[in-house]
Amino acid sequence: MSGLVNLLSGELHARVNDDPLWRPYLADLDPVVPRAPFGVHLAIFVEPYLEHVLAGRKTVESRFSIRPQAPYRAVSPGDVLLLKHSGGPVVGLCRVTDAWFYRLDSRRVRDVAARRRCTAHTRTDVR
Repeated sequence: MSGLVNLLSGELHARVNDDPLWRPYLADLDPVVPRAPFGVHLAIFVEPYLEHVLAGRKTVESRFSIRPQAPYRAVSPGDVLLLKHSGGPVVGLCRVTDAWFYRLDSRRVRDVAARRRCTAHTRTDVR
């Protein structure tokens, strides 16, 4: 396991040592023997979206790309997301409960938006 993963694992264990939810869940994230039954991913947010996620007002995150790349098909239910402020530190973590992946065209975008009702915290200025 790489030095970064060792550092990350040790830091996570130190930070959640007293937490009754996260301590047992992250127990399998062993820096010596990689055996965790889940992935660990870094999700970088800008405000106000990070604040919405941390407050529980935003529970769906979408990432779009012209070419399929991570996190496309790389995130699964049960995985852990480290929540990082863009240009700042990791400030939280969460567990993935569901993951959906779509190949988008304009009709599919409208269908997904209508089904997920993702308009409350959606950026429309992305180019």
